[in-house]
Amino acid sequence: MTDVVNSTRGNVGGDVVQVGDVGRDLTINYPPPKRSLLVRVAVVAGVVVLGLLVVVANLGRAEKPASLSVSSSAPPASTTASSTTTSVPRATTTQPSAVTVAPPRPLPPAVQQPQQTVGPQPTSTPPANDGPGYLLPSNNDQKAIDFYDNPNHDAVIWDRHPPGTEPSYQPHWVREFTDAGTFRIRNDQVNRCLEPVSDPERGDHVVANICSGSEAQLWRTQNTTQYASVKFGACLSVANNGSYANGTWLYLASCTGTPDQHWRLAR
Repeated sequence: MTDVVNSTRGNVGGDVVQVGDVGRDLTINYPPPKRSLLVRVAVVAGVVVLGLLVVVANLGRAEKPASLSVSSSAPPASTTASSTTTSVPRATTTQPSAVTVAPPRPLPPAVQQPQQTVGPQPTSTPPANDGPGYLLPSNNDQKAIDFYDNPNHDAVIWDRHPPGTEPSYQPHWVREFTDAGTFRIRNDQVNRCLEPVSDPERGDHVVANICSGSEAQLWRTQNTTQYASVKFGACLSVANNGSYANGTWLYLASCTGTPDQHWRLAR
């Protein structure tokens, strides 16, 4: 009995296997290679060649940027270095210029220096002294301030002595000014200054005490011709309601502006 079986297993390698009669020898015939194998070999070879070309092309591209980066990056590096070296001196030159410009701006203090040198001059140079001369009531040229040559040295109003009359204290009064504008009334013949005193037995009056520089011996000008005591604030006046009789004491009274409170110094 003869059975014929045709079996085809896919298309692997293009092989066909035929099985003959039962009991016969199994014969396998290998047909010659088909054209598809050659095509595949050619495709693989082409792919390999194409891959080589791509690799070569990539190598060429990689070399070109490297050469460009080397050639282009080197000058900027030197340029950057040169710009850095040049910019640092510029910054150094600019900073000193800013520092040298800032000091001249405080030149206004140089303007203040003359003010400081000019300012002290009036204080270092005291005002000129006024006198010596007679201290007269402004409304009576025939009377002058005098004082007794006794232990009390009371200041009084008296007839004006003619110039050259000795001994006389009348023509030797000097107003000696301080830096503050106050002054003391000093008799330069005996170095005595007019000073208000208060005596419980004799009352308030003015005497010619030894010049000590105390505040009680300081006077200031008020209303141009009045002499007000710096310590007490009252004005130099003539007692007995402004009587000009010889021997009338001088004393302090409220600055009312009466004629006996106005004085002038005459030579």
